[in-house]
Amino acid sequence: MGAFGAQVSICDPYIPQEIVEQQKVTRLDINDLCESCDVVVLCAAANSGTKHVLGARELQRMKQDALLINVARASLVDTDALVKELQNNHIHACVDVFDQEPLDADHPIRSCKNAYLTPHRAGGVLASGLKVLGGLIDDLEARQQQQEPQHAFKECMLSMLDG
Repeated sequence: MGAFGAQVSICDPYIPQEIVEQQKVTRLDINDLCESCDVVVLCAAANSGTKHVLGARELQRMKQDALLINVARASLVDTDALVKELQNNHIHACVDVFDQEPLDADHPIRSCKNAYLTPHRAGGVLASGLKVLGGLIDDLEARQQQQEPQHAFKECMLSMLDG
């Protein structure tokens, strides 16, 4: 169980099964996830494998009045299909990323009463910068002491940078 007693499901091929079991979440394919979840939160990287991971078919499969939250990248969702589902009052959406930023003043998603649009802000600029610099300093010190860096980029992470 997740926060507030929620059943948490994931659709992520990169999370090892042992972590899925440890966290007591349910792994679903994208179709089952769309059909069964009241809230779908996108937190994936933008790459060739995630482009339009939620297209017209997946958005149509979402439960009536389900909530889609995209805090990742705009390319994960087919915007035209999302607008259609919003205009049909099928789902609700909270979006802070758009195909074109800033979002055009006359973009159709702006007139959808069930769309909540906010600016994308991935975190405090100063706090994020300090965290990144702190990790670089930690790794530099580790290398100088001939130790393994804590924040090293690993080969298995390359696939997440595809685009």
